[in-house]
Amino acid sequence: ASFNVKLMCFALLGVLAEWFVSMQIVKRTERRPERQGVMIQALYRSNFVIIGLPLVQQLLPVGADLGCIVMLLATVIPLYNVLAVVTLEHFGGVKTSKLGLALDILKNPMIVGTIVGIIFQLLKLKLPSGLEHAVAQLANATSPIMLFLLGGFFEFGDLRDDLKTVAAIVIGRLIIIPAIMLGLACLLGFRGVEFASLLGVFASST
Repeated sequence: ASFNVKLMCFALLGVLAEWFVSMQIVKRTERRPERQGVMIQALYRSNFVIIGLPLVQQLLPVGADLGCIVMLLATVIPLYNVLAVVTLEHFGGVKTSKLGLALDILKNPMIVGTIVGIIFQLLKLKLPSGLEHAVAQLANATSPIMLFLLGGFFEFGDLRDDLKTVAAIVIGRLIIIPAIMLGLACLLGFRGVEFASLLGVFASST
């Protein structure tokens, strides 16, 4: 019932478009190859799980059907990680074979977790109730813990040499991209939970 083909296609094609346009812009504006991959990833990728999902949950009424958000998580997150591996391998200065690249993608923990989750769903497998309860409690704690860690390790002094670059990426990631992608989503008729889920994809920070 939550398998919304139009929503998923828009999100996936939107992320691919972000990635492609970001790559073209960064290649023309940043001459140092070792920085290009990180900048591209900072532009096309949102932090859907840690920042986007809590944001979406706060916007929606209690008891709202979050099925389409779960479907987006299961499709967008693997795409983010595939593109990240490809981008960072390509711009990292290390030549990797196609087989090595495919193995790097398949070994990514987010990809592995998604595949295992899909297998559990298809086979209707259940964890023992005690273990499932413990995992659920751990899952509920991940976003607050990660936000604390991100704040704890952030050093404002590190911005001194890269302030212009960081400012340009933040403007692109949090103003320009949301304006374009959410504007298109609105024109295509996405509303309610669907539109909120797209906020997590296109309007949350890296």
